Amino acid sequence: SKDIICIMLTALKDVKFTVKAMQNGAYNYLTKPFSYAELISSVKKPIEINERKKIIENLMAEIKQKYMQK
Repeated sequence: SKDIICIMLTALKDVKFTVKAMQNGAYNYLTKPFSYAELISSVKKPIEINERKKIIENLMAEIKQKYMQK
């Protein structure tokens, strides 16, 4: 689902596997060892993007409702 954020955490450093994971919907791909900061950044960014998308969708709905009533 496009609403589920998938971040791959693995010890594999195979480029083919990385590309395949990203093509299949992984948002990010972290290989061991990864830092706490990398993990937090990888989780925070898509959450912020989804929050902004929801705000935009709500604003668009408000605009549509306001101008469709006239």
